[in-house]
Amino acid sequence: MRSPKARLARLFGLVALVALSVFVLPVSSAFGEGSATVNLGPESAVRDGLAVANPGGGLRTTLDVYAQAGEKIQLGNSLVGLGEADILVFAPGADPTTSTPILDCGVAQPGAGLIESRAQELAGPQPNVGGYEPCELPVTADGTYTVVMVGASTENGSPGTVAEPNTTITQGRTASMWDVTVRNAAGAVQPGRVFSFSPQFRTGVEEANDFQAYVYTRTGYEYRVRFYEQAGVNWILAPDDLGVIDTKTGERLFASFAYGEESNPDINRPQVYFEAELAPASRSYPVFFDAVDPIVISGPGGLAETSGYATSPISPASNPLASSFTGSEGQGGQTNYAKGGTVKISSPAQMAGLGYDLTIDTNGDGTFGDGSDVTAKGELTSTGSTYAWNGRDAAGTLVPCGTYPYQVRSTLSEVHFAMNDVENSGGTEIERISLPTDSQLGNPRAASYNNIDPLQGFRRHQRLAGGGQGRPERSRLQRLE
Repeated sequence: MRSPKARLARLFGLVALVALSVFVLPVSSAFGEGSATVNLGPESAVRDGLAVANPGGGLRTTLDVYAQAGEKIQLGNSLVGLGEADILVFAPGADPTTSTPILDCGVAQPGAGLIESRAQELAGPQPNVGGYEPCELPVTADGTYTVVMVGASTENGSPGTVAEPNTTITQGRTASMWDVTVRNAAGAVQPGRVFSFSPQFRTGVEEANDFQAYVYTRTGYEYRVRFYEQAGVNWILAPDDLGVIDTKTGERLFASFAYGEESNPDINRPQVYFEAELAPASRSYPVFFDAVDPIVISGPGGLAETSGYATSPISPASNPLASSFTGSEGQGGQTNYAKGGTVKISSPAQMAGLGYDLTIDTNGDGTFGDGSDVTAKGELTSTGSTYAWNGRDAAGTLVPCGTYPYQVRSTLSEVHFAMNDVENSGGTEIERISLPTDSQLGNPRAASYNNIDPLQGFRRHQRLAGGGQGRPERSRLQRLE
């Protein structure tokens, strides 16, 4: 493999936050999954060119595709036959930075996989009428295969227009057209199989360029996200449950902003980092190019088995949080005066990393979070979380003996749609799809979005529609003399 290990760059751009309380639309008419799928149609002025691996190093987008024994993966792009371009496929679980590919299209099937025109792109791979001749991998084992498309050169290149996509060497390290298709043994196309954790695109500077993708979270929720009239050069879409952090203040940023380079800091521009590059890969969510095929999650070698994803949404109705209180001397559900104790919180493993809010009604008025009530925040873990209470209210005063209800709340999914080096002047649309039957989930189009420049001192949070949080876990702890 020619490329070093991929690493996310420091990001800047729009961040949209979606928080849930705790799944299918018709799929695209495109035969394959790639540039014809994510580009919404002929009104889009510039191609969604995939930023691929550099021939001399610099691994950019890796594509993951789920397939089962007896199926075949068909591959193609507009770079085949140009310069050092190639298409490589790696076995499930293999690291593309250190492993040998199980298929090198340039060696095993020279010339196969070339997409020469917009008509071929839309037709998809043969045997579709008018389609391109694909490079093919017969699948012998169930699992998620990694595809690396290698560029023709180290130049950024130009993807061209939708009507006239670039098919020359000047595409450089950007594939003007690209496609990955899975067919079953009967030859039927299996959509919703292809994804990437950090796809990079090049959409130029034209307006009327629209992009759509689907995101699946560890707790089993699927979102469709659409960016309208966006333009950017090698921009990245890398959703996770962490977001973008201002390194100076530690605050999360939920707006468009420019950032200061470390070598040339600007007091008016924060230096930021995208937390996914520092966190385990499990904190990043897969970006699908079509509505998700559930088998990618639940099938052998799928995301549930390999990465612990939920196969269906964990809903508020299931009340996934559980808690208990133990006094400092081991009493269950109670404690001696002035002794305090520990609240233990447990949740499904898929919720690990999400935040929780705990409130103790220490003023006894039946309302959580007012007056001298104790409030605390923490992070859920797969082995359980704990909060140590000292027996006092928020003002530090020991509370009288009695019974004090407490409440634990958490979101069931949180998605930050972080993008860098891109503008989408036509707006953003985020929709939660394939909902479970649960009235607590509220509006499926509910989203929190704020495009106010955080550098101007605003901290308002605009609520677009609906919303909701997870059903709170309420229990009681008792204080004894």
